[in-house]
Amino acid sequence: MVEDRAKKFGPLMLIANSSWYLLHYREKLIRRSITDGNYLINISPTDKSTEELEKISLHIAWNISRRRAFNLISSLNSLVKLFFILNVIKPKIVHSHTLKANLMTVACTGLLGIPCVLSFAGLGRLNSKSKSLALRLILKTIYLFSGLERIDRFKFIFNSNRTRFIFQNPLDLNIFKHLTNYQKDMHFISLIYGSGVPDRYFSKNKLNLIYSNLKDIYTSKIDGLIYSARLLKSKGISIFIEMAKRDPTREYVVFGDIDPSSKDSLSENEIEEISSNISNLRFFGHIKDPLMKYLGKPYALIVPSVYGEGMPRAIAEAMALGIPVISTQKASCEIFDDNLIYIVDSNRSDIFLTMINHLENDILSGDIHEKIIHANRFVYKELSESKVVEETIKVYNSIKNSHVNFLGREDLSRNKDWIAR
Repeated sequence: MVEDRAKKFGPLMLIANSSWYLLHYREKLIRRSITDGNYLINISPTDKSTEELEKISLHIAWNISRRRAFNLISSLNSLVKLFFILNVIKPKIVHSHTLKANLMTVACTGLLGIPCVLSFAGLGRLNSKSKSLALRLILKTIYLFSGLERIDRFKFIFNSNRTRFIFQNPLDLNIFKHLTNYQKDMHFISLIYGSGVPDRYFSKNKLNLIYSNLKDIYTSKIDGLIYSARLLKSKGISIFIEMAKRDPTREYVVFGDIDPSSKDSLSENEIEEISSNISNLRFFGHIKDPLMKYLGKPYALIVPSVYGEGMPRAIAEAMALGIPVISTQKASCEIFDDNLIYIVDSNRSDIFLTMINHLENDILSGDIHEKIIHANRFVYKELSESKVVEETIKVYNSIKNSHVNFLGREDLSRNKDWIAR
């Protein structure tokens, strides 16, 4: 039955600039889409997560480079290869993630008349005053191509129904509307909070431990602080290291990989030097579900990021586990407020340390317990992975029920085998 549907309508295709992203953030969506009867193909570069991704669904390697993001020749090469992949595979819907992949996807799908969904997982380092012109240009180009649709071999029209936009936070959505002078019907834009917190974070045992033992866990002091993100300076790793230097009585733990594609990242040599000089700071690299190690322990998550985040899943995961969070205003993404987490007004190590003192005062007064419970309920209700998947599938269905792409319409009446066309 699945093969018959795929032959008639073509596959659903997910695109991203890394296999790690699809595996880490979209595994449940991939599995659910396959269960629903879709033939699904992933398009992403080959990396350390590709082998696991291939166990779930078919994977096609794509050589988009994050390191050479602004290299014209490299980008054109990636664009042409994506065009030919899409032309051969003839997907019924393409769902792309991240800014550069979205730009290439919306151009190729417009030229081929394929419906697409564009997920903006944060605007990254372009979301800054110094790079606002580049961001405006990219978003305007995406917007212009989003309505382009091929309806015949050499005929194109403007069809606003071809593309759906998904934003992970209200801030990015409003930036997009402002920079592009967005004029389409608002039902083409969806606000879906990230990829969601996996269901395993909401097991009865975990919830019982949080709710029944809060007063025993948080009694007076915070024993340690956690950093969980890529080791980028824009994500605040330097601030976290400075905090560890100034606060030697607490343990500081770091979870996350270096990013060889970014000049903003720490290097292996830097990590070795820092580890040898700061005894209370430890680097653990990338570990699956690292915050679960601190369930029931008096630790707090520090998010000193000024990076253009989508929806920092580490914040939501910490809230799901009853771990307090101290974050920059920018990383809160207009999703989390002072009722859920602690927010600092300046990205400095001394400001974060002062907020830790405030958190400890809340422990002594008992106010922390109500805050943790409120945060946990918010995540369970609004940010579960199951809810995100359901909302994303609704977006897919809104296109399938109202649009037949050119490549499908061209041959549907005379040939069932999509891959042979």
